[in-house]
Amino acid sequence: FNPIKAKMFFASPLWSFVCRRDAFRRSVLMVAGAALVATLAPMAYSQATDSVFSTDNLAAEVTEALSQKPITIASGPSGSMSYLTAGMLCEVMIRALFTDAPRCYVEPTTGSAMNLALLFSSEADFALIQSDREHFAFTRIGPYEGVEVADGLRRVAAIAGLPIQAVVKAQTGIEEIAALKDLRIGLGEEGSTQRLIGRVVLSTGGVQERELGFISAQRPDEQLSEFCSNELDAIILATTAPSPLVTEALERCNGKLLPLASEAFSALTDENNYLVPLELPASTYPNQPESVSSFGYVVSLVAMDGRRDALISTLAAELPLVYGSLSSRFDGFGLVPEDKLFDLGKTATLHSGVQAYLGQFGDTPNSDEADDL
Repeated sequence: FNPIKAKMFFASPLWSFVCRRDAFRRSVLMVAGAALVATLAPMAYSQATDSVFSTDNLAAEVTEALSQKPITIASGPSGSMSYLTAGMLCEVMIRALFTDAPRCYVEPTTGSAMNLALLFSSEADFALIQSDREHFAFTRIGPYEGVEVADGLRRVAAIAGLPIQAVVKAQTGIEEIAALKDLRIGLGEEGSTQRLIGRVVLSTGGVQERELGFISAQRPDEQLSEFCSNELDAIILATTAPSPLVTEALERCNGKLLPLASEAFSALTDENNYLVPLELPASTYPNQPESVSSFGYVVSLVAMDGRRDALISTLAAELPLVYGSLSSRFDGFGLVPEDKLFDLGKTATLHSGVQAYLGQFGDTPNSDEADDL
């Protein structure tokens, strides 16, 4: 026995290999297995996909999908009620026409004016607009005077109510618009939609702007701060219901809703069909035990004559079926009575696709057939 040679053997790589032969075997098997998978996988994938995802089939499906023009809805600022509502409409369309309408896009915009511009230029298939804008465009007055393409504007449906809401300090004891004389009111800047709306409300209630004690021209959120710090006695604006701004004014700042109901307000809505009576149900807001009468605009879905007739006819049939689900999910939708889904606040002629549906099915389907989203 030679201890030197023995020491050299035990220190050699051969002895390390012998000691680790199990690990070596596992390594060999892993390498061999990986090589086998690399060899067979392409064959297995090819066999598995030949009948389902062949190159020819996939190309045909892609070509067919791309050949179908996507649906585009011009909505409103990202995150706004109109933007979210447009997403809901896309959901309804895809649900009703899955194979015929695989793509539906919501286009964020600055509001009704931009929506109509996109619609008139064929960059959008649908537009969500306020009923007053629908009236101006269809009758070609104001900014639409001489705009011939506006003649083709058509109403598809009344999607939501946009009530005008007057919030006053509860401690003032005020119960009607006429009592706002000499008080401090939030109306927004000159030329804004809020100022125009406030002017209509005040004049209909018997108050002129010059008779007010002070007018805040700040943004609505800044008006809320002024209201809560007792720098304002009232705010008048058109907004969704429930509105976060109005909720805070009532819940945290001792506000209450002022009813906008009188013979003068009834005459106003009778003479202007783009303005409609709207009722805010009890408990729309905290500390609101009873319903409050108001009026306001309709957010309407419009399209152009002769475009998307089949799609619009199917959409018209689908909307009444999902009315209950949509009313519970989207603010303002429930303010549109189900039997007024197509013509509330309507100025423009109904789209031919809607007329085809109404002519075929008559009144809206029985609500018992509703199929919630």
